[in-house]
Amino acid sequence: MPKGLPVRVTDDTLLKERRSALISAAVTGQIDVRNVIGHGA
Repeated sequence: MPKGLPVRVTDDTLLKERRSALISAAVTGQIDVRNVIGHGA
């Protein structure tokens, strides 16, 4: 098993957790995202 793999998996998991928390905060109104310009818009 490559030495860097466990760190990469941890990084991916952390990114997914932060993304989920950000989406939850936006949906529940804890943060205001109405004036945010996305790079897909």
